[in-house]
Amino acid sequence: MTGVTTQVHADLSVTLEALDRRQHAALDWYLKALAAQFQVDQFMFLWIAFEIQSDESPVRVEGPLITRCQHELAECPVCGKPTTRVIQGPTRQRYLTETFGIGEDVARELWRARQILHGAQDFDSALMGRLPELCQVMRAVVNDGLKDALGIPRQAPPIVEYGQFAVAPNLGLGGTRQVEQTDIDWP
Repeated sequence: MTGVTTQVHADLSVTLEALDRRQHAALDWYLKALAAQFQVDQFMFLWIAFEIQSDESPVRVEGPLITRCQHELAECPVCGKPTTRVIQGPTRQRYLTETFGIGEDVARELWRARQILHGAQDFDSALMGRLPELCQVMRAVVNDGLKDALGIPRQAPPIVEYGQFAVAPNLGLGGTRQVEQTDIDWP
């Protein structure tokens, strides 16, 4: 029950040739995340796929170089060229909010979780307790980005949702014996 719903459509022709090298890498990381056993691994693999997609986007937050001593250098003191650079945290968060409609508070939480897993911030049990929900947001975002790259409408399967309770209406049975009434009676 990870909130991923899909269907087989015989008339839907999607080829992976539509993806460039980086988009294909994002798909590979997405598939690796779906197969990962642990939530931390899922989050990290989804984040890698997301960063690849974000890097391909024109959404950027730029600012001048800030030194370790927290001084701002708007231009190089030697040649006078601007020191403007992409600021990763705000860029990733803006990409989440502007492209996918993720709330700013959730975008900040996602960035913070990324920073914790990279060791840039101290461990936070409360935030890590929300990792399953944050993974679901990342699954939805990366899924939508891949569908966009493949030319699949966002409302078409596979559909990945977040922020609501979801139960797949599917029932699966397997085995080699005849199904009896007692097999399907609810206690």
